[in-house]
Amino acid sequence: DPANEGPSIVGVDFNIDETQTPSADRDTEIDITAQTGIKSLDVTIDCDNLDTRELGTMGIPARFDLCNIEGFEDTTGTMHPAEDVREKISALGFPIEDAVKDKSSIRLKIDKMFTGLLTGFPGNNNFILTVTENNGLSTTKTLKYYVPAN
Repeated sequence: DPANEGPSIVGVDFNIDETQTPSADRDTEIDITAQTGIKSLDVTIDCDNLDTRELGTMGIPARFDLCNIEGFEDTTGTMHPAEDVREKISALGFPIEDAVKDKSSIRLKIDKMFTGLLTGFPGNNNFILTVTENNGLSTTKTLKYYVPAN
């Protein structure tokens, strides 16, 4: 389809291209569409003060594909099996695996509990979202939260 520009990633009630202030009062919702279905939805968590080690101890890898959640070894050498990681990522509000794979549209919700947690981490807190659809086209958007230092 020549009209297919690749997947779209759009903030619900906010502009995803603008930096957000995290809130414990509302979930962050993002609409993702992919004409030929979602092949992968890569999330990379890149924060100034919430590092890979801390995420790992929470059982969350710094990078994961919502279509294919895998186990990982954190920086302390602890193994987190895939089923535990699925549970943790679901608890953040993310749809995973069959709720994402091959779908032509999904709403990604980041739970306010998690965005509320970010308020304790000053600086930039970025969620880099890369959607690849089944025809190989991909789009990347960065959901940016900025927390001022107290």
